[in-house]
Amino acid sequence: MPEDVTGVPHRLFQQNLDIYDASEDAVSELGITPQDVKGFLDRIVLKKKDCNGINIYFDNDMDGFASAIFSRDIMISIGFDIRDIKLFPITHLERVHLKPDPCALLLFVDVQPLEFTPLTFCIDHHQVISGNIHENAFIYPPERLDPIYPTACTILTAYMLYVAEGGASDFDGYIQNMEWTKREFVKILFMLGAVSDNTWMLSKHSDKKLLQEWVQQVGVREKDLLVNSMGISLVLGLEDGRLKGLEPILEKGLDSIDTDFLEKTLRGMTKKANNLFIFAREMDYEVRRFIHSEQLQVAESIEKYKSQIQRDEATVENYIKAMPREIRRQTDRTIMLEMLHTVANRDKVKWKQIEFYGKEIQKLEGRITSNGKRLDALKKKRADISIQNIPGICLFISKQGSGQVKGILASLLYYFGWRNIVIEETEHFALWGARGFQQSYLEGELATFTIDKKLLESYTSMEDVSRELPNALRKSVTSKKALNLQKRYVGGIGGRGTIFGGDIKGKVPQLFSSMDERSIDKKVEELVSHGEFGLAIRGLTEGESEVSTSSALRSKFKSTNWITVQVTGGPESGDILELEIGVILAWLGGSNTELELDTGQFIRID
Repeated sequence: MPEDVTGVPHRLFQQNLDIYDASEDAVSELGITPQDVKGFLDRIVLKKKDCNGINIYFDNDMDGFASAIFSRDIMISIGFDIRDIKLFPITHLERVHLKPDPCALLLFVDVQPLEFTPLTFCIDHHQVISGNIHENAFIYPPERLDPIYPTACTILTAYMLYVAEGGASDFDGYIQNMEWTKREFVKILFMLGAVSDNTWMLSKHSDKKLLQEWVQQVGVREKDLLVNSMGISLVLGLEDGRLKGLEPILEKGLDSIDTDFLEKTLRGMTKKANNLFIFAREMDYEVRRFIHSEQLQVAESIEKYKSQIQRDEATVENYIKAMPREIRRQTDRTIMLEMLHTVANRDKVKWKQIEFYGKEIQKLEGRITSNGKRLDALKKKRADISIQNIPGICLFISKQGSGQVKGILASLLYYFGWRNIVIEETEHFALWGARGFQQSYLEGELATFTIDKKLLESYTSMEDVSRELPNALRKSVTSKKALNLQKRYVGGIGGRGTIFGGDIKGKVPQLFSSMDERSIDKKVEELVSHGEFGLAIRGLTEGESEVSTSSALRSKFKSTNWITVQVTGGPESGDILELEIGVILAWLGGSNTELELDTGQFIRID
């Protein structure tokens, strides 16, 4: 966990956990009963005669995969033939282009459909739709439970399978009595899904202990849970194959799979999952070292300037004592120094003292003032890079081999105690995952400055006309506000609680990507006052004068007290799954330091 120079653990992680006011008995507020589950399943059974099978669409991560397996067995328990059930991993973005079989019953698990039809059903835990049960949706609300309880769609579908197979306990009893541990692979899937969506709860810095207690009670190594959970998510995130390599798990019944079989099936992907874990752990270490180094440098500079100021102040005091008594006051010294230019005879000792000591004092006082300003700036920088004031890490990576990498990295960095945004850049747009922030905060941080092109064209035309007018008729074209310079987040966002992800679209003027808000306002005001805004911006919003929004965000974060990190491929590919990375660049409070991580020297994990 990152520490400041005093050794005090930082509060980035803990601050986020205190945003809810939840009681320990919040779990019982769910009130989900076997009758609720049966009512939902009965509505599906009524549609059986109207469909030719079931297509289960699930979110392409471990939680979605485990939920889909449980959902498949639920459907078998209520009378559907396993041969009529098909499973499809899907991303939230892919829902837009989905063309499902109109004759099939559609069950969306851990992801919600864009619209409901009579044959569309949903089991999810991302959003409350008028309570837990609403028509064709069975929703498990996480918001009030996140502080103490590992919310996951896996947990909900495991309970629903328990009821479908004759279980009589309500949801609270099923969880608290650990009914889910009585079947080996149910227990394994239950834990893998819970870990997938709640990795941060396993951090030693978390005060939410229930998931940690579960890990200890079921007797499965935390490391194995993490790696297997990440391994399945990585497979599902591959662009080709999707379920390739996971077929053995799907083909076997829940009572036919044990931990050894799971690890054997995932052996090819656990190495990559291990590499992700290693990368996140080393990133945590390097960032800690980087901050500590920056703090030491700032502290040394502060001491240097303080010592210089103290020495100069002592010298000034000695010089003042050496001057004639009657002119030791600063006002008198200033007057006498000005009189030197009009004094005819400057050979007298008194005037030589005034000339020598007075000028030396002026020089020293100027240096004291200058160093004082530098000292104030360093003190501000020290405050900015104190661990309490750093908002988090913004990590920029190149496109990876699995679409799950960015989300897993975000979870792992959070696991190590860092609120973060991980941005995966491609040629035309960027995808991101974030942990530890509220949605409104993220939208503000991911916003960039854009210009209303239509209003800009109108303004430019008016400015051109004004430029041709005689000086006597020339007027200010318009106010700065009328230019509609906007700061907004351009892209999509989804998630729950403090777990979010989305995409970043578009381009912005390069001019605005390298300035902070105050600099932009000042530049716009300056251009407007000279009647040159339209002329200047016209050339700054075309062709190579525009940069991608993600590039603009990188420039923005670099100028703030965020920890901004960019992973480059160097001579390698930049593939983090294979640890084929070159130089890692890091910025903090405007500093620019290269962190060279030699991946060959990474400490390997057992």
